[in-house]
Amino acid sequence: MRYYSYLLGGTMGAAIIAFGFGPFFGPTIGHVLFIAALIFFVAALLLGYFLPSVLAGHFHHPRRDTIVALNLFLGWTLFGWIGALAWASWAERPKSE
Repeated sequence: MRYYSYLLGGTMGAAIIAFGFGPFFGPTIGHVLFIAALIFFVAALLLGYFLPSVLAGHFHHPRRDTIVALNLFLGWTLFGWIGALAWASWAERPKSE
């Protein structure tokens, strides 16, 4: 979760620099900063969209492929994304003896 906040903070920082200080740097650097901010923003959106799939892989969920498919095809609906997130979070833990 910490990496997600770093990505979001980097996105906001790049956007502030691109939009706030871009005109002072000139058109070339301003456009480069805008493209960098756009790339960070799209990466943050994709990471947020596929967060249930990332969690399923992290927890070694036994139904990881099904969760990824649910997230991929029904994640655009709020119910599908929440369902995939809840399912990925409830991974069965191995029983210690």
